[in-house]
Amino acid sequence: MSIQSRPDGLPDLAATYWFPLARRLALPDSILEWLLAAYEEPHRRYHDLAHIHEMLECLEASVDLAENPDSVALAVWFHDSIYDSTLPFGENERLSADKLAEMHEGKGSAAAQAMIRHSACHEGSDDPDVRLFCDLDLYRLGVDYGTFRKHGADVRAEYAWVEEVEWMRKRNDFFRRFLERPVIYQTDYWRDRLEKRARENLARTIAETAG
Repeated sequence: MSIQSRPDGLPDLAATYWFPLARRLALPDSILEWLLAAYEEPHRRYHDLAHIHEMLECLEASVDLAENPDSVALAVWFHDSIYDSTLPFGENERLSADKLAEMHEGKGSAAAQAMIRHSACHEGSDDPDVRLFCDLDLYRLGVDYGTFRKHGADVRAEYAWVEEVEWMRKRNDFFRRFLERPVIYQTDYWRDRLEKRARENLARTIAETAG
C-alpha cells in the first residue's frame, strides 16, 4: 500500500513534514519507507509515529528557536528509529544515530546525529538546537495528568518484561533525577508552558507509588 492510499493519517504526516524536508535535504523515498516500518513495529506503544508527529508539531510551534530547523527535524524523525527496551542505556540512541549516518551522509546529518546521541541523557547544552530538541522529546512530561498516565502505561507495556517492583523503583529514580535538576526544559518557550505541570506530574506519580 502506498502512503498516499493509507487511511491512518500518515499521508498528512508525510505531506506536511517529511516531503518538504526530503526535498530540502535530498532524502530518498526509501528512507521514509524504512522509518515507517521501524516506527510501526508491534512492540512499540509509546515510541511510535504519534510521538514523532507530536514532536514535529511542537517544532513547528517553536521553530524560531532553531538555528538549523532541518537538522532538528531530521533528528526527530530518526531519534527513536531503533528501539529495543532490553538494550543497555544509551544504546538505542547510538544505534539510531548510526542508522541516520548510514542512510544519509549529507546536509544536516552530523548535527542530527549529535542531537540523537545527546537525548540519551537530556542534559544541558550550549547548542540551541540540542536544547530545543531535548525539550521537544520531553514534551509529554508536561501534558495533563490523565494523558501523562496514559503515556506512562504505554512505556510500561514496552517494558513488560521488567518485574513490577523493579519497574516502579527505576521509573521513580528516573523521575527524581529530573526533579533534582534546576530546570527540566532548556528553552524559555517550553519552560514557560510545561515546567510547572511536568514537575507536578513527576512528583504526583512518585507519591502515588512510594512505600
